[in-house]
Amino acid sequence: MLYNAFLSIHIIGIILFVGTTVADYIFFRGLWKQLDTQSPYAKIFLEFVPKNLAVNRIGALIVILAGIGMMTIVHGAYGPQLWMRIKIVLVVAAALNGGVVRRRQAKRLQSSMEEANVPAIQKVLARLNLFHITQFMIFFCIILLSVFKFD
Repeated sequence: MLYNAFLSIHIIGIILFVGTTVADYIFFRGLWKQLDTQSPYAKIFLEFVPKNLAVNRIGALIVILAGIGMMTIVHGAYGPQLWMRIKIVLVVAAALNGGVVRRRQAKRLQSSMEEANVPAIQKVLARLNLFHITQFMIFFCIILLSVFKFD
């Protein structure tokens, strides 16, 4: 029963982690279309970004902690299996990618928007698009590994 509780928490973390990344992508695509740094939409967006990132980090933390809890309950039974090792690396990569790359680009975007520097904004948004594609590919691989559990 405790394993199922950790599994449920793990799934909730995945929903937060992936869901906030999808929301982030949608908002950035909307910003790309507007590029008017003085629009009310851009200002609302800049207020939303830090909150979305906080929920994203919480989701990543929940995924990792609940995963550790599940591994503890099964006494590391999945640990030696290749699919789990790859999955762990991918989860850490997704968390680091979000924590380092995404955060850095958010800071650049905010300063570029304050300066109304449209070419710099376009450059940051292009990098963020690449970030989102990378994150989605990582998430897809994590889910694929979790479902098929090859060895």
